[in-house]
Amino acid sequence: MVMKMKKIERGLKNSAKRMFDDAAVKERIRAELCGNRVFEEVAEPVAIAGGRTVRTGTGFDAKKKITLITALVLIACLAVSLTCYFMLARGIAPLSDTYIALDINPSFGITAGEDDIVTEVTALNEDAAVVLYGMELAGLTVDEAVTKIVAECELLGYLDAEDDETRILAVNSNSAKESAVANGVVSALGRLFRENAWGASVRNIACANPSCTGHCDTDAACIAANQAAADTEDYDYTYRSNPATRGKSLLAEAAVSVSGLSEDSCLALSPAELWATASGYVADSVNRVVDELETAFNSNPILVRLSRTFDECEHFVKSLGEAMDYLTQCDGKLTDADREAIRSMLAYEYEYLPDINAILDIVMDSLFFDLMGYFQDLIADYRTKLAEFAEELDAAFTDMKTAFIATMTSF
Repeated sequence: MVMKMKKIERGLKNSAKRMFDDAAVKERIRAELCGNRVFEEVAEPVAIAGGRTVRTGTGFDAKKKITLITALVLIACLAVSLTCYFMLARGIAPLSDTYIALDINPSFGITAGEDDIVTEVTALNEDAAVVLYGMELAGLTVDEAVTKIVAECELLGYLDAEDDETRILAVNSNSAKESAVANGVVSALGRLFRENAWGASVRNIACANPSCTGHCDTDAACIAANQAAADTEDYDYTYRSNPATRGKSLLAEAAVSVSGLSEDSCLALSPAELWATASGYVADSVNRVVDELETAFNSNPILVRLSRTFDECEHFVKSLGEAMDYLTQCDGKLTDADREAIRSMLAYEYEYLPDINAILDIVMDSLFFDLMGYFQDLIADYRTKLAEFAEELDAAFTDMKTAFIATMTSF
């Protein structure tokens, strides 16, 4: 494939060179530009009495500027088109969102933007719906989200820490980005396993090397295995009518198996469309499990109280931060309008943390620097409480999900 692309590239370059070296082509270009009087001959300046200087030619015809600009735009478009072609020919496709499939037995789909920040995590089967319930993953990096998911799987008994294999697949329109995300995930999970002395392993399934460590671009064994696999039609679709990265090729195989579409039809889809095609078939069963989990949550008063308390504490800390930002702009003075603005920022009916309202009533009439000191102390205090509530909430969710898993065989 590489040799073929280089041959095409050389052919295009040679054709372009012949075209611009052709005297007849040059003459046509000159005739088109000069014949249409885009450029006009400009005579040498001639000095006349009074010291003024004039030119005997008619000069540049302003009405013909459009023709010149059009010519320049066309040349620029040609340059951009050739640049894009050569980028695509070399596998340098534009970046897209990255889609990461994570499979242990629970199977997860993770969507991240170009900055590798997670925007969505989807349960691809019923077990994954249980694992994800109650987890806040949007806004984390891909590596952070994957680490939290796998740790939760181990906690709930889905991962045998001694010998289970975690499989990952990254999909992006840009092969370099695809590889970078996959390598990052493999490294992050490798650290998790080592830090906890787990014997579990992680593998990027886009690599044909069964001992892959995630560094497919530099590991000699991976390079050799992938080259051998690429020579077989069944492994890689990149030689077919719709070129694709290795990750997209494998995702297309999954989409073909569940959708009944042809290989070419799947490969013609964007990564987002392909992802939806490959994962959409599980929506009904996953939604049913989520509904059951919601019922279990709402019937657990301890879990409801902890969840609401955590939400209120998180809201208070955020509001205090906004109030502090406002205070720093007051230059050491507080007008009545300033106090009213701060009260408005902090106004909230705390049901599970009622002491907050009483505290604010006491401190809001303080002098500027006293008020700032109170707010700093409150932020530190409630950040500590927030961490404590988070631990309690996680433990309660784990207990609920563990009990729920025991009932899943009846579904």
